[in-house]
Amino acid sequence: KQITADHPKVSLLINNAGIALNGSIEEISLDNFELVLTINFRAQVALVKALLPTLKQTPGAHIGNVSTLFGLVAPAGQVAYASSKFAVRGFSDVLKMELKPLNIGVSTIYPAGVKTNIARNSLKGDHLDDKKAAANNTHFEKLLTMTPERAAEIIVGGIEKRKSRVLVGGVARLFDIIARLMPGSYGGLVARFMK
Repeated sequence: KQITADHPKVSLLINNAGIALNGSIEEISLDNFELVLTINFRAQVALVKALLPTLKQTPGAHIGNVSTLFGLVAPAGQVAYASSKFAVRGFSDVLKMELKPLNIGVSTIYPAGVKTNIARNSLKGDHLDDKKAAANNTHFEKLLTMTPERAAEIIVGGIEKRKSRVLVGGVARLFDIIARLMPGSYGGLVARFMK
């Protein structure tokens, strides 16, 4: 209620929330898995529910739900994060069909390699070795090379064109193709890339 009171006219919602959690299913607790789902997925659902009445009042309104590269491919050791981002992808796909008759556009956004603090601030699985977690964070941080400003340009451009899918960066485009061509066997390629 507070959001709609503060913003009675909304024409664009960009849903972006992210917290990472290092660890396999055996290395993380259910509590931490739930925390990642709450922040990365349920928060997006809640904002859409809260703002949909006002979005419906604006012809041509648009929703941009930020998934990630790990909403296209799911690497080992990222079970909670990838699960939450695949959930965003599925939620967005349903919204596209449900909201099209209302002339509300929906874009699913797949950033890859954007230089943010997500790797540095990644949570550690309860049963994950501290040294392994630190090494994972350092390694992932090196893969983040695109500036947030460049990512924002691509995202805004995709939304302006009302694209259904916005792939941010060459890595996202590459792994989108790999996931489509090798849906059951891309794991080895993803693992090699991550190394």
